[in-house]
Parts: sequence; C-alpha cells; structure tokens
Amino acid sequence: MSQEPAISSPKPAKPSFQDEYSRGIHRMTAVFDKSKELSQKEPLLAEAREALSKFTYGGLKKHFAVNSPYSLEKEFYADIISSNAAAVVRMLALKGQEDAAKSFLKDMYHKASAEGFTRDRSFIPNRLDSRILMPMRNMIDGGFLKEIGFQHLDNALLCLGDCQTIQLAERLRDSLPLRGIDFMAYQHNLGSLVESGLADLFQLAGFFHFVNAAADYSIWAGGESHREQHLKEMRSMVEWLHKTKVRRSVFVTHVFFGVDNAVQYNKVVRATAIDAVTKFSDEVAAILSQAPNARLINFQEICPLTFGSEAFRDNPSGSALLHFRFEIMEKVAKQVAGAFSKLTA
Repeated sequence: MSQEPAISSPKPAKPSFQDEYSRGIHRMTAVFDKSKELSQKEPLLAEAREALSKFTYGGLKKHFAVNSPYSLEKEFYADIISSNAAAVVRMLALKGQEDAAKSFLKDMYHKASAEGFTRDRSFIPNRLDSRILMPMRNMIDGGFLKEIGFQHLDNALLCLGDCQTIQLAERLRDSLPLRGIDFMAYQHNLGSLVESGLADLFQLAGFFHFVNAAADYSIWAGGESHREQHLKEMRSMVEWLHKTKVRRSVFVTHVFFGVDNAVQYNKVVRATAIDAVTKFSDEVAAILSQAPNARLINFQEICPLTFGSEAFRDNPSGSALLHFRFEIMEKVAKQVAGAFSKLTA
C-alpha cells in the first residue's frame, strides 16, 4: 500500500495535536523497523505509554463531542491514541508478551466505550482497529473480536486501504448508520489480512476501497517494471471478494496524485506517471468492475485530472501529493454513502 507522508492541513490543527500525531506515527513505524534490535526499540514502549497517559478517550470526548463529525483535528487526536496503542502492542508482542498485549487492547476498547465511543455510535473504535488489527492479526480470534465490541462478525463492512480509505470510512459511518452491520477498518493491504487468517473470522456484507493503485505503481513500488504486479494484486482482490460472496463492493477508482511533483521530486518518469493516472487506472477499473455486486465511483468525474498541486491539501512543494482537499473528499463520501445506502435493505 502507499506510504503515508505527514498530513498537512489548509487550516492547521492545534500544534500540540499535529506535533504529537507526527511523533505517534513515527513511533509506530519505528517499532516495525526490522533493521533494529529489540533493545534499540525498548525506549519506544515507555514513550508510547507516556503519550497514552496524556491523550486519552476522556480527552477526546472533552475536545470533540461523542457524535461530532469528521475533522482533521479529531483525526489527529484519535490517531495519536491509536498509533501509540499500536506501538505498545507491537513491542509487547516482540517481547513475547501476547497475553499482556491482548489485555492492554481490551482495556483500550473498554475505555473508549466508557466515554461513549461505542461501535454502534462512533467510528473511534474503528480508528483503533485500523492501527492494531494488522500487528495483532496472527494473535487474535473471533472471541477476542467480540470482546472488543464486534457484534456482527457474520455481517461486516470491511474498509481496507490507506489513510484516505479510513478517512472516507469515518465519514461514511457518520452519515450512514447501518443497523446490524459491523464496520471493520484495516489500514494495510489485503494480503496481510488474508494470509493471517483474520479474514476468515468474519463474513462480508460490504467492502470498500479507495484505490490508490496509481501512486503505488508510479511513486512507491518500482514504476513500469512493476505495472503488471499491481494489476495482479487487483485481480487477486476480485478473486477473494468472489469467495466471500460479498453483497456490495464499492471502489473509488481513477485516483490520481501530484504528477508534476512526482516527476520533479521523486524522479518518476513522466510517461510512467501519466500512464498511472490514465491508461493504468482504466485497466484497474476494468478489473475491479468484475468484483461481485461492484459499484465503481470514478474520482476524476468528481475531481477532474490535473497534474499540478491545486487539488491537494499537502504542502504544494511536497514530493508526494496524495491527500485531497476536504471539500473534494466530502463529495466522494456522499457518493460512497449512496452506494451503500441499500446494504441493509
């Protein structure tokens, strides 16, 4: 999946939130660094626990009402908690303390619930899911999922992808309460979910993916020589969805990135970058259209393709422009919600 540069905002969040968010993401990334010994990572555990003593679900409730809509500030605060929790979990697992990791996580979900952030009312537990399900994927079973609040494993809406998938999923949860359906947010690739066996613990009512394959192919993963590999990943996703017998598959396709910046700063071959956001995106969409009960939302019909920085909220001189302005994402979210509106009918 796409790497995630730090998010910037046209109206900066409170500095303490944004700074601590960046530290939390860095800390979470560092504990997964296979080039470092466990002893080198040890200080990260204490740092993560210290951050969690300052940023709590009680604090989240104080700053943002339980039912407040999506905002970048709220995302920062919730992800400070989630990323540091992921760092704690990963460190405990590396130390062979799986039971302690599970106990710690149960306590985190219970604290969220006690403040009113429950799965039937809020996306906040899913924010925690998005960060911890991947590092915990080989250690948990259906019983554990029920203990952390899942009630409908036989009827789940899986939102799988990078940070923009998760953001849209949060907007979706705010606008479209789905009775009898559990949201599940997984901020990683499908392969890690399926290979771990975690995917076998639930049945899909719906599947949502914001398709950043163009950036994956052009910016992050080898360019032209890896083109077919990325198309193969899309075919594998479709094959898996057919096995799940999902009732509705929704994809936001034709998602582009800052072509000019990718060429200038990431040294991406311009022909490759243009291919990624045009012909390659067409091929990806054609493959995904074969998913069961597929609904494709063409991003470029909402936000016309441009090679510059005008559609993005990232630093205009950034090397990888990926995060679209909020008014654009709001339009996308409305269409995604419409695509799932009859899921419970």
